[in-house]
Amino acid sequence: MQTFKLFMLLLRRNLPSMLVYIWIFVLIAVITTNSAKESGEQLYQDSDIPFTVLNRDDSRLGEALREYLSARNTYVEEPDDLTVLQNEMFYREIYYVLIIPEGYEAAVLAGEDIALENYKVQDSAMGYYLDMQVEGYLSALRAYLAAGAEPEEAMALAKESPAAAEVLVYSGEESHREPQIYYFYQNLAYIFLAMLTSALGNILISFNSEKVRRRTMCSSLSLTSRNMQLALGTVTVGGGVWLLFELIALILYREESTVFTFLVSGMNSLCFVTLSVSLSVMLGFLAKKAEVLSALSLIVSLGPCFLGGVFVPLEVMGGGILKIAKFMPTYWYIVSNNAMIKASDFTSEGIAEFWGGLGVQLLYAVMFFCIAMAASRRQRTQ
Repeated sequence: MQTFKLFMLLLRRNLPSMLVYIWIFVLIAVITTNSAKESGEQLYQDSDIPFTVLNRDDSRLGEALREYLSARNTYVEEPDDLTVLQNEMFYREIYYVLIIPEGYEAAVLAGEDIALENYKVQDSAMGYYLDMQVEGYLSALRAYLAAGAEPEEAMALAKESPAAAEVLVYSGEESHREPQIYYFYQNLAYIFLAMLTSALGNILISFNSEKVRRRTMCSSLSLTSRNMQLALGTVTVGGGVWLLFELIALILYREESTVFTFLVSGMNSLCFVTLSVSLSVMLGFLAKKAEVLSALSLIVSLGPCFLGGVFVPLEVMGGGILKIAKFMPTYWYIVSNNAMIKASDFTSEGIAEFWGGLGVQLLYAVMFFCIAMAASRRQRTQ
């Protein structure tokens, strides 16, 4: 087992770079788990903006406008002193000051157009947002007055106009909340590709170098034994990485996930690890130098993850991009991961997509392995 022992020795040299991937991924998973938003159907909420109103007109309209704004923001009582107001805005105690000039109510009721004065925190969108609310109230008031309503009635009706729109955010065909473990496994695809192609590829390049290959051919070790030990090494590394991340998932999400979720997610990630190992073996035989492998590893990890739905959800991709994405192995991993959300048992409709995604991933693994074997044969003839 000299080849296998050497394989493990070379793996130990690549272990620091693998640990960097693992620790960063675990850290991000822990942070996102602890700071995950409570998402439901109502995912949008208006900003609560501190403001004040200087009612210099001392009118019913000014009071009605203040009550309307207070329904969705925080009213702060402030003196009619420009210096004080500027200090309050500087320290962000208030973001908006609305000034109602003398004679404003009489002008509005007479149909005249008099602009209101205001001060806003510089380069803040909150002030402009409150401008929109003020304009919305005044537009409703003018509409009621034009319809023949009395001033008191028009002010009351305008104040009762909807203060907030009901905004529902949908993901895909229907709104749902994905469990946190879903995002863990979604991002796991990048870690498998980046870590395994880099580590295993570098190890195989060392074994496939011309000097090492010729020395092996001159030794008593048969080529079959050498390849079997290399295969054992790659399977050991791939299986170890898969078991490690399954253990991490179990520790982080054991309370919110079911046995079925862990089962289908583990099957999907195992297929993708198999694919990643086959891809790593292929790159190890095709690349001649570590620098070339580093560039190829970057391409095969980032490219498919961006186009295959790992970093960018498939739901937001256009039809043309989706056609390209279907040629990426990560696309089928994400399809199976998405099907996990739809499936509650092995008889549900989502399970058909799940098995289809697994099958395509395994086909990619076989294809990469065949290419690697072809490259290996070519090396033996050189």
